[in-house]
Amino acid sequence: MLNTMQNPQQGDVRTHILAHGKVLYDAVHMLDNTPEHWRTKLLIHMATANLLQCNELVEGLQARDVSRVAWATRNLLELHYFVRYIVESPENAERFREDMVCDYQDLMSFTARHAEYAPFAAVGQQVLDHLRDKHISLAKKNDNYLKPDAIAKRLGEGHHYTTVMKFLSKFVHPCYRSSGNVDF
Repeated sequence: MLNTMQNPQQGDVRTHILAHGKVLYDAVHMLDNTPEHWRTKLLIHMATANLLQCNELVEGLQARDVSRVAWATRNLLELHYFVRYIVESPENAERFREDMVCDYQDLMSFTARHAEYAPFAAVGQQVLDHLRDKHISLAKKNDNYLKPDAIAKRLGEGHHYTTVMKFLSKFVHPCYRSSGNVDF
């Protein structure tokens, strides 16, 4: 592992982020010649998402835009816990892959409660039912979507996750930006 990856306080943050991005980039390209498998593809997609957020973080730092930095940091924190969940077991990787259906099920259930959206929800529900019948093995119809805070809590890091997310949310909130030009 790169020395700059071990203690970001010793170097500047931008260098640390770029070093992290380089490790991700190298890892993705190491997998170029591996046999195609859905878990490999999933990890490549997660590494790519991680790399994009690293780039967003660097750009936010360069622009001195605290909202962009906070947003990218939140996304990186969520990705951190999702990746840990995925690599923990093949079943977790499969459940993560199926999570989109659980997430959309939650959306369809919410949408169906409003009469003006019920026809759209009914069509969406048919698609979800088909996906569940043909492609889903672990996620059941009433399963909740995966939440990174629950994963962090299960890993004994719930307090850390909640504290960091709450702190960062103050800078992501649109009102923070609006108050930026106010003299206190």
